[in-house]
Amino acid sequence: MKISSSKRLTIVGKTGKGKTYLLRNLLIKVLSRTILILICDIKHDYHRIREMGKLETFNFDLKSGVFRYKVQNEEDFRRFNKVVWQRVSSRKNRRVIVLFDEISMYIGNNQLAKYPFHKKMLLMGRAYGIGLWYAIQRPALVDKSILSQSSYIISFQMDDLRDLSAISAYVNPEEIRKLKPFWYLYYDDSADKVVKHAPV
Repeated sequence: MKISSSKRLTIVGKTGKGKTYLLRNLLIKVLSRTILILICDIKHDYHRIREMGKLETFNFDLKSGVFRYKVQNEEDFRRFNKVVWQRVSSRKNRRVIVLFDEISMYIGNNQLAKYPFHKKMLLMGRAYGIGLWYAIQRPALVDKSILSQSSYIISFQMDDLRDLSAISAYVNPEEIRKLKPFWYLYYDDSADKVVKHAPV
C-alpha cells in the first residue's frame, strides 16, 4: 500500500479496531522520507510526541521530525490551522503532513466554512506540499468534504448505519460490517478500486 505524503488520507473505524496502530506504522514509513509531521492533538492522546510550543516561534523550516500541538479549545484549533497554512504555504518545496485525530470534535457536518484556513489546506494544500491525514471514529459526524476530498480512505470495522452510509460511496458497507478486528478496506481514488488488507 503506497501513500503519497502530499495527498489526503482518511482512516475511519471504531475504537480498538486498529486505526492508531496502522497510523503509527504509516508515519514511521513517511519519516524515512524526511518529512515534517505536525499533529493537531485534539484529544491529548499523543503524550510521547514533542510539543511544538508556541506556534509563532516554531521552526517550520525543519526538514523532518514529529511534533504535536495540544489543542485546548476552538480558538486554539483555529489558530493552529491559520498559522500552519500561512507558514507552510509561504515556503516553496516544503513537504509537511498535518494529522488531525477526531476532527469531528470541531468540524462536524456542514461546519467546514467556519474554519477558512482548514478549508484552504483541504482544497489547495496539495499544491503547497501539505498532506492532510485524518483519523475518525464516526465519519457520519464529520463534514462531508473531508471524505470527498480524500485521495485514500482506509476503513476498519464499523456497524453504525449512519457511519456506513457516510462511506458507502467509497467502500461496500456490508463488507465493512463483516471485517474482523485489524482487517481493513483500502480505497485509492487514483485507481478507483478497493482492496481488502490483512491485520495490520
